Amino acid sequence: MLVQDLLLRQLVEEGLKAGGYEPIGAAGPTRMRERLAEREVAAIVMDLEATSFDAPALIGELRGNPGTSGLPILGLCGHTNRDVRRAAIAAGCSRVVTRGEVATRLDQLVATLIAP
Repeated sequence: MLVQDLLLRQLVEEGLKAGGYEPIGAAGPTRMRERLAEREVAAIVMDLEATSFDAPALIGELRGNPGTSGLPILGLCGHTNRDVRRAAIAAGCSRVVTRGEVATRLDQLVATLIAP
């Protein structure tokens, strides 16, 4: 999970735990790459509005890497940020949801992304 906003990170962690998932946080893209190399993950949850990295560029990088190209990516952004949503989807984000959806049904959203 690559979420820098503290409140949003807490919501994501709680939602993942509620679904029986183990949240693995990363402080930034470099640490996320290290964590992905260290262990197998089921999905990536990413804050698309983080200001410390370019989310669409990172999504494109993940899609271009054979080791991560098939990982589901759940992007999070505010409901009014249509430009970020479009850029993330164009880069290969599996699904983009609002922060409100994270608070109410993150476990269900992740389950639908990783279902066979």
